[in-house]
Amino acid sequence: NEQIFLEETGARQRILGIRQFMDNYAEKYPENSFRTMVLLGNAGLGKSFMLAYLAKELQKKERDILYIRSGILFGLFHRHRLGGFSRVDLIYDAAVLLIDDLGTEPVTQNVTREYFFELLERRQAAGLVTILATNLDETMLKSRYDERISSRLFSDFQSRVIAFIGDDLRLPLKRKLAKKS
Repeated sequence: NEQIFLEETGARQRILGIRQFMDNYAEKYPENSFRTMVLLGNAGLGKSFMLAYLAKELQKKERDILYIRSGILFGLFHRHRLGGFSRVDLIYDAAVLLIDDLGTEPVTQNVTREYFFELLERRQAAGLVTILATNLDETMLKSRYDERISSRLFSDFQSRVIAFIGDDLRLPLKRKLAKKS
């Protein structure tokens, strides 16, 4: 419901544009010109909702879709590193991989950067779709993961960055609900 976005801030027009972009992306799939997408913005702006919406739309054409939260993904990578999870190929090879809340996972030595780099490298080389949602900006992502990873996330040739703007939608809704009760 775009009505929850404030028109005065431009957020409503922006979210309508993002929705149209997602619809076009799903319609053109798998013939999209870029395979990596990064949804950036503060908390509560609709990134996770839009990620789930896109997954649902893509499911009309593609069955091999993995939607996973960052903490779970990197937990599996950590288990793999320790020999407790052997099926990372399911993550690396999914036709569409959607990662929500990138940057909320704990940074683990010899796992976080190494596995994330390998994931992006393999998926981009294979031409597979990888879509991430994060509250971190480009500078924070580069600092957290490193230049090799941010280069792949923000490549003009392979990636599309979509910025979400506005105020946290959860906060005004909480206030409105509190006033009604």
